[in-house]
Amino acid sequence: MAMAEEEGCTVIYTAVGPEWRPFGVPRLRRPFDSVILPGELSEELYKDVVDFLNNSDWYSTRGIPYRRGYLLYGPPGCGKSSFVQALAGHLGAEGRILFMTTNHLEKLDDALIRPGN
Repeated sequence: MAMAEEEGCTVIYTAVGPEWRPFGVPRLRRPFDSVILPGELSEELYKDVVDFLNNSDWYSTRGIPYRRGYLLYGPPGCGKSSFVQALAGHLGAEGRILFMTTNHLEKLDDALIRPGN
């Protein structure tokens, strides 16, 4: 799914073949401070996303693909999807945030969960 901000709401999109289509109804923005993550994790992730969004030139001048990924993990109900919705609403930017969710770690591709070399 991808999220876009629209008129004070967050619109959720889902991939249907090669295109994106709205999924459900727009939701009011979720306040960023309504999701509690351990320690300073919320603020650290927010700062990293903002830094990334403000530095596209750094990537292009070095020939590095301009993309960023985060793997949020945990049991159902721990706040993964809620955090992404709150982050999208808080940023209030036109654009897309792609997130994939699963409650079944064994179904994730090994390349997504193996430690880097």
